[in-house]
Amino acid sequence: MAVSEVVGNALRHGTPPVRLRLWSAPDRIVVAVHDRGPGPKDPYAGLLPAGDGTEGGLGLWITHQSCDHVTHHRDADGFTIRLTAGDAHFPV
Repeated sequence: MAVSEVVGNALRHGTPPVRLRLWSAPDRIVVAVHDRGPGPKDPYAGLLPAGDGTEGGLGLWITHQSCDHVTHHRDADGFTIRLTAGDAHFPV
C-alpha cells in the first residue's frame, strides 16, 4: 500500500519521468521512487495526517505508519522517497 501511495503521489504531483527501484531480501524490502519534481514543500510531510482526509492528503502519513523507515531526499535531479519494511539488520 505504501508503494502505491508514493508512486501515485509521484505521478500526480511530481514531474516525469517517475522511476521505481526495488530491492528485496528474505527479511526486508526497500523501494525508492524518484521523479524530477521538487517534492513536498513541507519537510515534515507525512509525519502527521494532513487535513481531514476527505480530499486525500493521507498517503504519506499512511506510508510513515506502515514502513519501518521512510526518507525523503531532494537534489538537482529531483525528489526521491525511500521506503524500508522488514528487519534492516542481518542476524549475527
